[in-house]
Amino acid sequence: PASPASPASPASPPSPPVDVSSLTVVAKDDLGLDPQPASPKYKGALVQIFVRGAPFGGSDKSSNGHRYDSVTFANGMIGA
Repeated sequence: PASPASPASPASPPSPPVDVSSLTVVAKDDLGLDPQPASPKYKGALVQIFVRGAPFGGSDKSSNGHRYDSVTFANGMIGA
């Protein structure tokens, strides 16, 4: 016979918002980024490096300042 299921562990309390006031947004736009879900299951962030002396922020960036694959990764997290 199957053993009885253990009771669910209590949910951890929600964490406060992360202070992002010291971060600088350098991307020109978020073209192609899916809309944010109204009630996400999880919260995450995609952080990128921008080389100020390099064209577009680095050789791995497109003209809007994002890496070529960053919006795709972010959309994958949004749709998960």
